Amino acid sequence: MSNAFWDDRYAKAAAAGAAVWSREPNAWIEQVTGTLAPGTAIDLAAGEGRNAL
Repeated sequence: MSNAFWDDRYAKAAAAGAAVWSREPNAWIEQVTGTLAPGTAIDLAAGEGRNAL
């Protein structure tokens, strides 16, 4: 898929006030990262940010 495809997909969702993916964090990521010390940063291809820490 092209960059233009994803740009268009996210732009349409934003214009509609919607999310492309779920707004809830992935349960597995919550479980695995639950023991990380505060202030630790990781980016797992966050997309809209639902899995950003």
